[in-house]
Amino acid sequence: MAAQHEYEAHALVRELSVTLGADRGDIGPEKYVESLMKQRGSYNPDQISNHHSKKAIAEFSTTPVEFTAKYEDLKLKNVRDVDAVTYITAEIVKDESVHSHLKSHAVKKADKAGVSLSTHTLPKSSSKTTREVSAVDLSQLKKSLRQQSEHPAALMSSDMLKQITGNPKREANISIPLQPSWVFERPHLNGGVVQESNKLGESRKSRGVPVGKLPEAYQEKVVMEQLLACLLGHSGEIIQLTQDADKQMTFTLDQTLQPSHRDHVQRILPLCSAYATITQFIRDKSSFENGLVNQALVEGLDKFCTKFTTLVCQLETKFLQGQLTLSHLWFYLQPTISHFSLLESICSSINKGNNFGANTLSLLHNRLKILTGDAQCSSLCVELGERAAVPYLHMLELWLYRGIIQDPYAEFMVSEDASVSKERLIEQYNDTYWEKRYTLCRERIPVYMEMYSDEILSTGKYLNVVRLCGQLIRHPNAREISYNSQDTGYRESIESAYSYASQLLLDLFYQQYHLKDRFRSFKRFFLLDQGDFIVQFMDMTNEELKKPISRISEQKLESLLELAIRTSTANCDPYKDDIRVSLLGHDLITQLLTILSLESTYEKDVKQINPTDLNLSGLEAFSFSCTVQWPLSLVFNKKVLFRYQMLFRHLFYMKHVERLLNAVWVNNSTAKGYTRQQLHQFSSAFLLRHKMLNFIQHLQYYMMIEVIDSYWTEFETSLKDVSNVDEVLNQHMNMLNKCLRDCMLTNPELLKTLSKLQSVCILYCNFMQRTYHSADVDQELSGLTLTSSLQAVPTITVQQKKNKQAMVAQHVSDMALDDSFYKTIANFDKNFTETLMQLLNAISELNAETKLLHILDRVNYNDFYSS
Repeated sequence: MAAQHEYEAHALVRELSVTLGADRGDIGPEKYVESLMKQRGSYNPDQISNHHSKKAIAEFSTTPVEFTAKYEDLKLKNVRDVDAVTYITAEIVKDESVHSHLKSHAVKKADKAGVSLSTHTLPKSSSKTTREVSAVDLSQLKKSLRQQSEHPAALMSSDMLKQITGNPKREANISIPLQPSWVFERPHLNGGVVQESNKLGESRKSRGVPVGKLPEAYQEKVVMEQLLACLLGHSGEIIQLTQDADKQMTFTLDQTLQPSHRDHVQRILPLCSAYATITQFIRDKSSFENGLVNQALVEGLDKFCTKFTTLVCQLETKFLQGQLTLSHLWFYLQPTISHFSLLESICSSINKGNNFGANTLSLLHNRLKILTGDAQCSSLCVELGERAAVPYLHMLELWLYRGIIQDPYAEFMVSEDASVSKERLIEQYNDTYWEKRYTLCRERIPVYMEMYSDEILSTGKYLNVVRLCGQLIRHPNAREISYNSQDTGYRESIESAYSYASQLLLDLFYQQYHLKDRFRSFKRFFLLDQGDFIVQFMDMTNEELKKPISRISEQKLESLLELAIRTSTANCDPYKDDIRVSLLGHDLITQLLTILSLESTYEKDVKQINPTDLNLSGLEAFSFSCTVQWPLSLVFNKKVLFRYQMLFRHLFYMKHVERLLNAVWVNNSTAKGYTRQQLHQFSSAFLLRHKMLNFIQHLQYYMMIEVIDSYWTEFETSLKDVSNVDEVLNQHMNMLNKCLRDCMLTNPELLKTLSKLQSVCILYCNFMQRTYHSADVDQELSGLTLTSSLQAVPTITVQQKKNKQAMVAQHVSDMALDDSFYKTIANFDKNFTETLMQLLNAISELNAETKLLHILDRVNYNDFYSS
């Protein structure tokens, strides 16, 4: 996977260079990538204390208080990677050179945008967020306002307005049902806390006597009556209920109350506040926009509150029977105070962080770890965690056992992008369907599921592919998944589902869709394995492919290709009918840079060229394409097909250069009829042809045998040990990437130098062909042929053959006596040798991980080009 990671690093370095304005220098991303790959490592939060990072940033910041508040707010909201971002920010702050560069870049960018950085300050932390109201929200809001104007008695509450405008954290495409208006218009019917208005409270106080002036016995009776009401969230005259901005409920006590009674009441009031906060939380989080997890949590809290209500009713019965005092009341309520304190803390944390879904589950799980040693509170927290996790784990079961996402409120860890369809796999240059159709949302993963997240994603993806192929899915060991306070409690279920799904999809690919045969077919046609058909095809299309692509008939090429395949050993290939002719509108280097997304100086020049201005011939633009149906289009997607096309075009054009040099060799074969003087005159041209042909043949052998065959053998061996389709895809892509790298197709400079060598060879071949087939010789030869045909002689006689050789020899000898011939050959020799030495020197500077160094052993085994 090192090659794949290197390509990803190229893309990231390019993006960062563009963002920081560092893409205009002479140094390309290759140097940076090479340095990064050598120094790469992983951030381990367990080994690095984030306290020092926070301290470094706070000391550097002009607003340390706001920074600390914002950090704590993000941690409270369970925002992922906040510690990693804090760490890298602290490292930037510590490095003066990096900080200065980023600061200067920020100033330039701000000036360009017309923004002043001096006025920018860190915003204060706030749990409130805003979002733009969509057209649908606005329409609903207008409708509700119209209804309110028609019925002025019904006032719209803030809760109803929040429901209409939606939760700012939720995705825009989530459809959230609206609750009926009576839920907000009649709050006394929904079990929420009822607060009396100040006016009503003052009127009651004005009619009554201060509690401190009442007799002591009557004081206790009045206090207990109101205290029992406060335990159920009702405000009274002596005990007043208030609510802060974070929906925290608190009770205040009349200070005129007798001290002995006041002490008892003060100890019980936190329980009243906790109950009021919890009931308000139940009322707020029971709405649809808060998600299934919060609704399930609310159900658990509601059942707990129901039990507490029963207890209060029993205490009220004792009070009415005159069997209850403040001391007795404290005795009965004391065991529940720790429970309510825990529940109040959980509700307040969820409210402050505006948590839902996986964030709520993570909060409950982390709180459970803190409660180690408190058996009762731990048991309560486990019970809440189990209830809250029920809908999430049900979604997990559907994904693990059927490959289906049923997530109405965007809470599940796997997100589906319905806009990515399998039909577009062959149309797009990427593997978008496999990578983007289903993706992990890190912020939706509970902390106790993080270690299994990749397996969970892959399991559902495998089953989804099987299901789209029309296969019935019946997991033999499917069982209910329930919450487990131990992080390893889910391993068995997830690994069982993963093993079943991966094996099911592998069997589908291998047995029903014959994936291995497909691999061999691609090797035969794109990598010229058993390539006798390509020789016949090039013979038949020699003249056609020399034309510009605008004048080439693809239908004719298709017919000739079919003929070449059916008259060769490739006729036995079961997928030969899927091979198609393709004339690409760009050259090989452009295609290379398109795939690798490298931002180099050469690429900038290429991007400025219009493909129609390249005047490509058929030989330069010719390639194969292949029609692959679902689900094999996951394996042979456009990204993979482009890599095969690059390798084919490289090998095909190399084969073309070899054919031209062989044609020159055929013409040179007439030299055996030359005199010693004539041979001496042509020795330099013969030697240059031999050097060129030797290099091309060695290079072809290296690419075909030492690179492609070697890596392909490793790939086929690795297929025997794979356990899932992801490993197949990775091994396949890794093999192609290594072939591209060692065939010089990932290095634009090497490829440019090699292309220059090929051009020198082609120009030399054209020159030699013109030398042998000048107009005068052709006319005389045609005359000999015409005479021979008029005499009805089926073959040229020995004498005519001798006459022809003598005539050609004399003509060539006359041309060789011209100084321009020697100068031209010498110029070709100089260009070829210098370019080849440039290529060999560049290869020698590469690292030893590539096989390119083998070229030195073959082409320059005796240091001929080094001396």
